[in-house]
Amino acid sequence: MSQQMSSVLSAEDQTPVILNGVGGQVEVMITSVELTQLINQFRQEEGNTSEKEHSDLMKSIRKEIEILSQVGIAQGNFSPGSYTDKQKQERPCYFMNKAGALQMLNKESAVVRYKTVQYIEKLEKEKSSQRIDTSQLSPQLQLLNQMMQSMVQSELAQKQLEKDIKDTKEDVKAVSQKVDAIKEVVALDTTSWREETTNLINKIATYRGGTHNIYQETRREAYELLDKRFGVNLEQRLRNKRLRMADEGISKSKRDKVSKLDVIADDKKLIEGYVIVIKDMALKYGVATNETT
Repeated sequence: MSQQMSSVLSAEDQTPVILNGVGGQVEVMITSVELTQLINQFRQEEGNTSEKEHSDLMKSIRKEIEILSQVGIAQGNFSPGSYTDKQKQERPCYFMNKAGALQMLNKESAVVRYKTVQYIEKLEKEKSSQRIDTSQLSPQLQLLNQMMQSMVQSELAQKQLEKDIKDTKEDVKAVSQKVDAIKEVVALDTTSWREETTNLINKIATYRGGTHNIYQETRREAYELLDKRFGVNLEQRLRNKRLRMADEGISKSKRDKVSKLDVIADDKKLIEGYVIVIKDMALKYGVATNETT
């Protein structure tokens, strides 16, 4: 959408935004606010009483853009913007052309899709008839108009280039962070397993919310996975270890401090299994694909 916006849609004035493109082309744009209202209006006309929320449409647009960007498709049918609501507060919205509106109507009924397209096409015809015929201008003004169009195109191309460079830098940074996080998980071995697995569990718990209960739940999940995958019973082994310590005359206070990690430390295979479990959990909860501190 490399055009210049001529007006901004407000909640009180539902006039569609018109973008003037290069070469005298005119493209009618509507906002996500107006599309939401159109959907609800046309739903009611066909007897459907359910209402579309603008917030839900915004989520759908963002998801559409994200999915397409993941496969390398630059989404040019939507452009972020804002509008002023009834409380005079500025709110985010999206501007979209007819193709963008159709993308968002894929789950609507045939009637709603048809009426929405008819509405936009009617606006296109109306606005096209309002265009200035530059051929009727004097040669001097025609030249000035061409120069202005060229300047607009050049500035928009420069801004797009700057945005592309910024996006590329952010993508490179994000990839670098992911690689570093994955390296940390992959590098986890049985040499310093106790400290490193505890560090990863802390990061997983932080990513999941960071409360003490979440930390305990994360640790408990790791033990349960170890029991299930490797056919052991850590709880029983812990009781047995404490009984042996009691037989050896070790005080109750010391016996109570023994944990399941101490049980794991007694068995090399359990250490290896526990390391595998923690690696899998780190990948599952996105610790290896999100920036961690």
